[in-house]
Amino acid sequence: MMHKSTAGPQAEDDRPLWKLSRDEQRVLLITFVGGLASIIVGAAVIGVAIALAHHAERPGFSMAGLAAYSVAAIVGFAWWMAYVR
Repeated sequence: MMHKSTAGPQAEDDRPLWKLSRDEQRVLLITFVGGLASIIVGAAVIGVAIALAHHAERPGFSMAGLAAYSVAAIVGFAWWMAYVR
């Protein structure tokens, strides 16, 4: 025998998808910003690799100079991330 369910107040799970709580909005924003940042960093890495490849084709290219520049750039970026922002 089948029973009819009683109509009660709408359950938490039955709410529309576009109505998000503050915590859900925060998680969504963090996820979006993180994904966008990873795309930007990936594009920057590819751009730097292309620029270095063009630079390496020039006569008089020094691998030691490139290594020193790369280390300085990484240390500068790490310092900026740790202390400036």
